[in-house]
Amino acid sequence: MFEKLPLEILATIADILQTNDKKSCSTVCKRWKTIFQKSLWKVVKISKRSWIQSFEKRVKDDVLRENYHHVQSIEIYNIISRTDNIFPLLVNIFPQVKTIFYSEAHCNIRSLTIANLSGWKLLTHMYIQLEYHAKLIIPEDLFKSLSVLPSLVHFTISQKSPFNLRTAITWRQIEQLHFHLPRLQYLKCWTNLREINPIDIDDLQKITPANSLKAVDYGSSRFNIQWIYYIGLKYPRLERLNLTIDKESTSYSDSQDGNEAKVWPDLPCFFPCLKSIYTTDNGESGFELSVLYSQISKGGAKLESIETSLFHNTDDAEFPANETACVQVFFATLKKLRIFKYRNVSNTFTPFWQAADLAEFSRLVYLRISSYSPLFEVDNVLDVCPSLVVLKASHMHITTRIKHHAFTSKHGLQHLKIDNASTCQEFFEYISSRCRDLKHLSLTCAEIRSTNSEKTKRLTLSMPFTQLLTLSLCHVHLSDYTSLNFSTGQSCRYNTLAENGESYFTEIYLYYTRGVETCFCTLSEKTISELNIVQKIKSVDAGYFLEYFGKPKEENKSCAILSSKCFEKVNSNDSSDLSKEGVKDDEYFKANIEHCCVVFQCRSIKQVIIDKSSFYSCMTPYI
Repeated sequence: MFEKLPLEILATIADILQTNDKKSCSTVCKRWKTIFQKSLWKVVKISKRSWIQSFEKRVKDDVLRENYHHVQSIEIYNIISRTDNIFPLLVNIFPQVKTIFYSEAHCNIRSLTIANLSGWKLLTHMYIQLEYHAKLIIPEDLFKSLSVLPSLVHFTISQKSPFNLRTAITWRQIEQLHFHLPRLQYLKCWTNLREINPIDIDDLQKITPANSLKAVDYGSSRFNIQWIYYIGLKYPRLERLNLTIDKESTSYSDSQDGNEAKVWPDLPCFFPCLKSIYTTDNGESGFELSVLYSQISKGGAKLESIETSLFHNTDDAEFPANETACVQVFFATLKKLRIFKYRNVSNTFTPFWQAADLAEFSRLVYLRISSYSPLFEVDNVLDVCPSLVVLKASHMHITTRIKHHAFTSKHGLQHLKIDNASTCQEFFEYISSRCRDLKHLSLTCAEIRSTNSEKTKRLTLSMPFTQLLTLSLCHVHLSDYTSLNFSTGQSCRYNTLAENGESYFTEIYLYYTRGVETCFCTLSEKTISELNIVQKIKSVDAGYFLEYFGKPKEENKSCAILSSKCFEKVNSNDSSDLSKEGVKDDEYFKANIEHCCVVFQCRSIKQVIIDKSSFYSCMTPYI
């Protein structure tokens, strides 16, 4: 069977496997040897000086003759000793390399500056990563050395965060980079950027645009408005912009000489071709990002994707006040939106869908909100975003403004993920009624509150979805019993005989007890079969739970159990194990074990995942 696998599939599998697994697979047959040996040699990793010595010996012995042409990527990690001879050797032996990753703990990039790299005609990607504690010095000779690479289009130079405050790259060094590497299409520069003096504005206006750049990613602990000005002038055809301000920014109002304000009358319209933007600001002012989004909108850019942290502009009323005001400017073209809280910023999220005279986000298909906002009214979101397909919400209380039967239109939402959030019973009633075509529902670290004011140990959630394929439940709790530990998960599929024929449904039970560890076990050999019954079985309670465990020899084939360790012994042939554990009947369970139960009722599902364990699935969904 394996011999009939297409070469494309084998090659994909080979790229995923670990090194030892690749070696094992290469010994299966001659056909596999070619595929997996080729994958083994795709990436060469150098991390020790001894590797170089061994490598030189293999070169002399001609061991690499069969495999050298397979190498496409070379990774070099923190070699302490001098490396002047490494790159000439690698260029000579591996001329077909396309990617170089060079990590240097001591910022010693001299070996790159003196090497002749012209033999790498196919090299397209170069990554240079430097440790955060080292003082970074980037000579112009580095860019001159890289200029002989005719295919280089992707260049990254970065320091690990937090950035070394003793180090700073100037805008003139960035100019040198682009002068020697005019063919670049992507640039990532993550290190301290020295603030541009306002008196340099006249010089900035004389720079030559880098028209080939399609995407840039800048990260710095300091980022004044002049850098926004420079980036806007330098990359007029930019399609993607990533901008990270790692620490508090310096706004123009804090400038000592006051000259920075002279910039504003002449601000250009930035990035008319921009499609995607990612911005994070760990400061409190948010002024730079406010100016950036304002100028992008004035340039007529049709942004399709925005990913931004919270920010609040308190410095100038001429520009948008926060991320919500910026998002609203691009309502007509936006397809993807992600808003999140970054580190210790204290700004609060103002929901964009609650703004006055808000237009409809008719093209938005992906929305992710993680903002520590007190309320997230999902019905308002669906009203404002009629084309939404994927919705992810975290760190909020998720609720609905209206009852589940009061909505006027159905919605085509297909993916819903709730993470580190609380919600209520009404939410499930609403979402399952309005979004009948939902295919994937995920709850992670979620608390569910009952509609009833009285404290209940059993909560049943009815979810009549018609297309649901996957239900993922991880660390889901009742709000009144958050201290209980997950004990057992059970999923059962049934088909009932009704007047209009057979119908299928699934019930998932989550049991919680005090201080019980969990494990996975299955009580029957075949878990993907159907239990044919005329009427829906009675609601499962603690008695049914114990009755099921008390009959391990019976064929409850439609059920799979994720069980606590205290019930593991029921699978043994010795029925006395139950008495040894002290679990004898329903009364004992109710009297001695603090517990609660959450029940999810829905149509038959393809896959149920509880606490990252997939324990119930079928080849085709039953609708």
